[in-house]
Amino acid sequence: MDHSNFRTFECLDVTFINNIRTLVIYRPPCSTVNGLTVNLFWDEFSSLLEEVLVSTSEFLLLGDFKFYIDDTSNIHAKQFMDIIESFNCKQLVTQATHVYEYVLDLVIGCDGLEDAFLTDMCVVGHAISDHLVISFSLNMTKPPRQKKVIVCRKIKRINFNSFNSDINESNVMIDTSDLFSLVKNYEHVLSTLLDKHAPMRRRAIIVRPEAPWYNVNITEAKRLRRQLERKWRSSKSRSDRIAFVNQCKSV
Repeated sequence: MDHSNFRTFECLDVTFINNIRTLVIYRPPCSTVNGLTVNLFWDEFSSLLEEVLVSTSEFLLLGDFKFYIDDTSNIHAKQFMDIIESFNCKQLVTQATHVYEYVLDLVIGCDGLEDAFLTDMCVVGHAISDHLVISFSLNMTKPPRQKKVIVCRKIKRINFNSFNSDINESNVMIDTSDLFSLVKNYEHVLSTLLDKHAPMRRRAIIVRPEAPWYNVNITEAKRLRRQLERKWRSSKSRSDRIAFVNQCKSV
């Protein structure tokens, strides 16, 4: 869903490894200056909830919605809660989240969510902002990495002097005018020698998820960082340490 189409609120949409979708929302106050109306917010927020409920069964909506939820006489707050309940959702914050004792910042999830994996919710003191901090724990475990078995050769560990010697002593170049026999013998001899000097080995590796942002430049920068770190740890010189620290910043 393209969240940039929403005019009445900003939205940061993140999905964790455990497929728990979390949306952080900020709704600016409606006014004649910005042209935003509460009715437009009802439409856009309902569209968001419809899309979220279709895509996942476990989600959280967090943020500042600018409604005084604890004010029972506030019509807009009541309308907001009616929308939440109509989508079988629940507002989980029960303490004031503002220095003026209002509940403005909310944590919304599907009904029963707090029993499943959300615990220890509390509101703690503020430092800079006039809004307080909502703290809670999510009972999530990091899924184990998948493994697969690959077959490989340790080519870099070949003793090439010995390898060349074995090639020279072999009958890799037989005296024949038959091209097929020549190619077959060439393949057989070199495969046999390769199996001798670098036999096939099976090993298990961890399948890591792809990182679209990771590129060749990052790989080279990290390789240089390791080189500079080894050099600094060996020399203990100040100049090598500065070079290493600068490369860390570059990475």
